[in-house]
Parts: sequence; C-alpha cells; structure tokens
Amino acid sequence: MLVRKGAINEEQVQAFLENLFEEDLHARRVLSHTTLGVVHAASLSVHAIGQALAWARGGVQKHGIKQVDRLLSNEAVDVWQLAASWVPYVLAERTQGGGGAGLDGLRGG
Repeated sequence: MLVRKGAINEEQVQAFLENLFEEDLHARRVLSHTTLGVVHAASLSVHAIGQALAWARGGVQKHGIKQVDRLLSNEAVDVWQLAASWVPYVLAERTQGGGGAGLDGLRGG
C-alpha cells in the first residue's frame, strides 16, 4: 500500500488562514477543512476534496465529502467578503524565504 506524506497539515492551514482572515473567525473556521482537502486533492470536485480532507485528517470519507458539500451550499459564506482579504494577500509582494505565513513557506523539506 502506497502511503504519501502530506504537503501540509491541519495546524499549518489554520495558522495560514488565521493570519489571512484575522478578525473573521467564521471564515477561518469554515475554510480550514476545505482548504486542507483542496491541498491534498488530485481534483477539484466536491467528492475528491472531501476524500482528501478525510485522508488528511484521518477521518471517514463520507463525512469529509459531506463537510465540503455543506460549505459550498452554505448561503452564509460570502465569497466577495472573503475576497477582500484574499486578493490583497495574493497581490502582495513577497521576498522568497521571507518567513511569512504563506502556504508555500509551510512545505517542509
């Protein structure tokens, strides 16, 4: 059986989102599981992200898929409000190896 090492773990995702969405506890909580699933998924389908989330957390696939599905159908998640924090982060200038909280800097070697 092939066992792969995860690129990043749940604590690293939470730290990244905490830094990005400082005051928005709801955004951090809602996005942390799905972000972890996306990082580990081979596809961006709800099913694949949910499976990857379950794998990364050591959980049950069915529950991971259900969590992702509920997030994506949640009317309380305002994508434009999240973009207000995300877009400046993406467009910000960074120096390589600057020790920031970006996901790229969290990949161990």
